[in-house]
Amino acid sequence: MTALGGKALAVSTDVTQCDQVKRLVDAAVQTYGRIAVMVNNAGLMPHSPLERLKVEDWDRMIDVNFKGVLYDIAAALPHMQRQQSGQIINVSSVAGHKVRPGSAVYSATNHAVRALSEGLRQEVKPTTSALRWSRLER
Repeated sequence: MTALGGKALAVSTDVTQCDQVKRLVDAAVQTYGRIAVMVNNAGLMPHSPLERLKVEDWDRMIDVNFKGVLYDIAAALPHMQRQQSGQIINVSSVAGHKVRPGSAVYSATNHAVRALSEGLRQEVKPTTSALRWSRLER
């Protein structure tokens, strides 16, 4: 794409580390002058029935699937508010609507993303009409 005038920036980032997510967003703003879109699509789905007590799997799902979205919003939102523009797109699963055996924690994290997206829309929209918040389902 660079032959056609495109530019790309690669920054290795662990979405469970708030400081790394902030570094990613700050690098994008420094390189391109602004952040237009933040797509939150990281997710894990280990099959983890509650009775197996796989607490480490649960913690990892919560860290990636939910806290990762929170960290992305925390990093991008201040820039978008200063710019008076931008889009945050949070991708969640239909598992946030329909719980199946073995996926209770996964479903809970996706439901949390849905609730967070709606809360973000309600809290920020009245003061920043140029910003758009979206929730996509895979």
